[in-house]
Amino acid sequence: MVEKLNTYWEKFLDFITLHHEVPIHMLLLSFLTGLLGGIGAIVFRSMIAFFHNLFFYQRIDIFYNADKHSLPSPLGWFVMFVLPLAGMIVVYIVQNYAIEAKGFGTPEVLHARLVNSFVSHNKISC
Repeated sequence: MVEKLNTYWEKFLDFITLHHEVPIHMLLLSFLTGLLGGIGAIVFRSMIAFFHNLFFYQRIDIFYNADKHSLPSPLGWFVMFVLPLAGMIVVYIVQNYAIEAKGFGTPEVLHARLVNSFVSHNKISC
């Protein structure tokens, strides 16, 4: 059994080294992509923690443990109005500053490009 596994392992190593020689610049590019993706994930999670702590606890902090239940907010029952208020702010921004950002995305973009001779105003990226 062990000899059979060793044989498969040797065939696997031969397949990788002989048939798939990867240029060094591709390895470095893939390493850089993974590194930047990891840093982006850390920054994104820190931003979520920052805004959660700012809006729910009125403190500036980038640490938040999502596995633990949050403490009661000092806002009390008014905490129910935080998310609807944030939604109203987003709707106001979109209606006044990004008029062409309507709908759910892909179907509207396809319709605009195929039917309405789409022209980008460079307000938002498509």
